Amino acid sequence: RQGVSSIGRVAVSKTVGWGFKSLTPCQTPRRGGRVVYRGGLENRCGFTPTGGSNPSPSAKAFVRQFYLQLLVWVVVVGVVFGFLWKSGYLAKLSAYVLSVRDELRKCSWPSREELWQTTVLILTIIGILGVFTLVSDFVVLKFVRAIL
Repeated sequence: RQGVSSIGRVAVSKTVGWGFKSLTPCQTPRRGGRVVYRGGLENRCGFTPTGGSNPSPSAKAFVRQFYLQLLVWVVVVGVVFGFLWKSGYLAKLSAYVLSVRDELRKCSWPSREELWQTTVLILTIIGILGVFTLVSDFVVLKFVRAIL
């Protein structure tokens, strides 16, 4: 006997007219059968020993394409890294970063209290300018409407 879906066979808009048949359930009929889509996987057989994730052909192609692109990028980055290492640019870059770090240590940074005070001051000025813009826009609007 062929399995029967608990929710019946409903035509899916993507497959109507293309000759696809509805899938039969993987377990005995039960109420509340559902399909969970996650990352291109259709989980129709959640209680099977393999976990039940059946990747669709398009999901398999997507995953294959993703790993191929990832491999290409890893090779490109590796080649660029090797070229920079061989040319000595990485040594120059690390020397530059170390000199910038030393210069930043010489800078005087604000204390937490000074930072808080300047932040409050800037937010207050932004609020005042916002209110000024709204008021001036309202006055100009009323003036233009009075003229017209």
